[in-house]
Amino acid sequence: MSTPRRRVLAVFLLGMIAGGALTAAAAAAQVERVSLQRDLFLRTAREQRQQLDQMRTQLEEFQTRPSIESVELHLVNLGEERSGTALALQEKLQPLGNPLIGKMLDEVDPSLLKNIFHERRVMHNETEFELAVQTIIVAPTTHFHLLVGDD
Repeated sequence: MSTPRRRVLAVFLLGMIAGGALTAAAAAAQVERVSLQRDLFLRTAREQRQQLDQMRTQLEEFQTRPSIESVELHLVNLGEERSGTALALQEKLQPLGNPLIGKMLDEVDPSLLKNIFHERRVMHNETEFELAVQTIIVAPTTHFHLLVGDD
């Protein structure tokens, strides 16, 4: 082989080796970056899976614990002749009991429930009525039995 051919072949081989080395170095940097991203994604996925499992457990606990679904008010000693007054008073008082809906039964303190209605004064048709809590039944349908007195 002649010298110019050898030189061309040597330059060609040198170019191939240099190109391969540079390509390998660039690819190695990309592989390292992709590997780090994959590790980050796997760690994030594992943490998210743990949080999801924890939330599922909490949801199961929440679903199995009974809560207050409704509040019923029973106005005592108004009599049948004042049923219209009783309905009007119930409409005025019902919004006071509505915030209890959704509360877990084991988190509700019956002694505090009494304070919602006990000794409350309500006006209707220029008459003031005073309420006194007679009984409270804390259950999914919570009942308040309220004594109503005219002032």
